[in-house]
Amino acid sequence: MGDIAIVLAGCGRYDGSDVAEATATAVAVEKHGFSPVFFSFDKHQRQVFNHLTAAPKESEDRNMLAESWRLAKGRPQDIQSLDVDSVAGIIIPGGVGILRNITNLTEYMTSQEDDMTINEDLQTILDSLKSSNKPVGLISHSALLAAIAFKGQGVKITFGDESSDDYELCTKLSLQLESQVEEIGCGGVCVDEENKILSTPGFMSTSANFIKVHESIDKLVEEMSALVG
Repeated sequence: MGDIAIVLAGCGRYDGSDVAEATATAVAVEKHGFSPVFFSFDKHQRQVFNHLTAAPKESEDRNMLAESWRLAKGRPQDIQSLDVDSVAGIIIPGGVGILRNITNLTEYMTSQEDDMTINEDLQTILDSLKSSNKPVGLISHSALLAAIAFKGQGVKITFGDESSDDYELCTKLSLQLESQVEEIGCGGVCVDEENKILSTPGFMSTSANFIKVHESIDKLVEEMSALVG
């Protein structure tokens, strides 16, 4: 049925991509007859975190492409080599690190920059997917990427329906960017059929567990397969 690109931003929930969400994505992609192809960014992470304490480690420096190799089976490809014509769609697992590494969220929140932006290579890819009428799947925090990339276009996304600091922040920012934010439970999938954007809360939901997240990501890929064409 073709390839689905899985875009990673490192390895680890706080400073890269959520490992459990990324693994569940690869399993679901294969289960539904697609081949997962991994991509990442040949750039330094914004920060490195001790995942035991959730504290930043100022003395360390890591590369997203190198760290993503921990998750991908084989070397992930540089995001700049992603050819939209060669894939059926893309899925971006979440994690706080995805926002830290490939958006200017920190600068925006500290009033250093006036507008929210994402990595320019990813912006180009998302624009091309939209022009090609190909689907984009987003998990937990990564749903904010669609709100930023398509600001003012009323895209429909979800961050779940359970309050948390991350949920409140992502929802607030998305509404400021004129996105539609739907409250959908941990096991559900938000489908924006007009824009071919699918999202699911993943581990952003406080009641999430491995089974629920795997099932919801599997449902996202199933819904995505219906949009491929």
